[in-house]
Amino acid sequence: MDSDKVVTYANILKRDADDSEALAKPTLKKHKEIDISRNDIAIKNEIIKNQQMNSDILEILLKKMDDMSNRLNVVTDFVEKQQQKDSDLPVTSMKKKKSPKEKKKVVKYKCGLATNDYKMKNRRTIFVQGFDCSFPLEVIKRKLTEHFSSCGEVAMVYLPHHCKTDSPIGYAFINMRNDEKEALKLDGTRFDGMYLEVTMAYGRSEYNSFTNRRGCKRCLRNIMKRRMEDANSPIRKLPRQS
Repeated sequence: MDSDKVVTYANILKRDADDSEALAKPTLKKHKEIDISRNDIAIKNEIIKNQQMNSDILEILLKKMDDMSNRLNVVTDFVEKQQQKDSDLPVTSMKKKKSPKEKKKVVKYKCGLATNDYKMKNRRTIFVQGFDCSFPLEVIKRKLTEHFSSCGEVAMVYLPHHCKTDSPIGYAFINMRNDEKEALKLDGTRFDGMYLEVTMAYGRSEYNSFTNRRGCKRCLRNIMKRRMEDANSPIRKLPRQS
């Protein structure tokens, strides 16, 4: 009998515990659902807040762009009006338009080998260098003629020069009418603040070819023309001695 009461009492306690657990489970579940719901609301609020901030930033940027565009338009209008006022002409582009008929400027010059002055050279020709080449060719020729006239009559002065600049190469060839040996005495004399070098031209490298000379496209043609003329020229006979 006592054992039955003990069993019955134990069953009652177990039943009460089960009932308490059963009642507690819905409550815990409900609390979890509430926590999840709160987290969702917080996330949604954060998203809305970020969207609002992005929208505000975008609106500010758009306003700044509008302000800059308006200012640029004002400046452009001012410049166009100023140009119109100054020139009384329609506002044109700053870029220079090329005319379809525009031609390149042609620099006119005379080839240094186009003349026959080179034919003046012979075994009696004088070679001169050491003068100022900054003067025009005709001025240098005149001054050299005056300087060498102290030794006799000057027959010819030849100044090789660069084609396109017409400036002398730096030396000259002079033919004297009578005695060229007198002209050699002017070697080392002062000439326009410089000292001349006077020697016989024959045998020097400059006698056959112009050193340090800047030629042009016509030089080769003139050289070939010279060679043809020299080849076709009759041979002059020396006079017989009586």
